[in-house]
Amino acid sequence: MLKSLLQLGWSEYEIRAYSALVRSGPATGYRVAQEAEIPTSKIYEVLQRLVRRHAAMAISDDTMRLKFRPVAPISLLSQLTEQYRELFTTLEEEISDLLVSSQSPSVSSDWLDWEQYKQSRLLMIERHAESFDSKINISGDKT
Repeated sequence: MLKSLLQLGWSEYEIRAYSALVRSGPATGYRVAQEAEIPTSKIYEVLQRLVRRHAAMAISDDTMRLKFRPVAPISLLSQLTEQYRELFTTLEEEISDLLVSSQSPSVSSDWLDWEQYKQSRLLMIERHAESFDSKINISGDKT
């Protein structure tokens, strides 16, 4: 299981459904529910959340049955990495604006060490990317 996704706000059902899709390929909701051991009453809600996260796509086959296909793990990793880079860039700007507008004498100069902040932010992104890369490649291995 891709436990790092829990830290990014994914539910356990979402992780299990995505993992099942990666292992089996395009599948109906019923099949995903069976493979991921998710109640059938919940599976379409879970699959729709994966679609909203751009981790899966809903497709129709020749019989017009609705199936779901996973986004390739490496594409999902790239998407998540970019999403979090953008989030941290925005957060950095917001913190900077807050500090510039703050006239509080209680803010120490040690706390304002931007280089240290930027380095820790980059290190955190790299750790998450490395963690996803190794875990996604292992779970996506069909051999």
